[in-house]
Amino acid sequence: MGKGLQAVAENPAAATLLGVDGDRLIQVTFFISSALAAVAGTLVAWSVGITGPQFGMIFGLKGLAVIVLGGLGSLPETRLAGFLLGLVEAMVPAAASGFRDAVAFAILFLVLLVRPQGLLGQPPVEKV
Repeated sequence: MGKGLQAVAENPAAATLLGVDGDRLIQVTFFISSALAAVAGTLVAWSVGITGPQFGMIFGLKGLAVIVLGGLGSLPETRLAGFLLGLVEAMVPAAASGFRDAVAFAILFLVLLVRPQGLLGQPPVEKV
């Protein structure tokens, strides 16, 4: 499934010509990712013990911060950004635990000011 999914992502028409059922593969991928998200949400809700309509908002915002820090198209950079953000949040003293979320977004703001292409991204090349 991995190579077929990569082929559909790269060139759906060519993947179809090679016999890959792109529509079915996309449906299966959405089903699996939705099931994994549901399991992850349930486990986090059990560990925190609080649920409600705004329950996952901070997790989504931190995920967005990690994606922006690492760059949208680079998995290794996104992993590095998630690790670094988690490490910095863990270093926030217990007395200032209310500022833990603020620290994450302050880092996001600073990185966007200094390196808008991401942590390891290359600056865009201007073509003339």
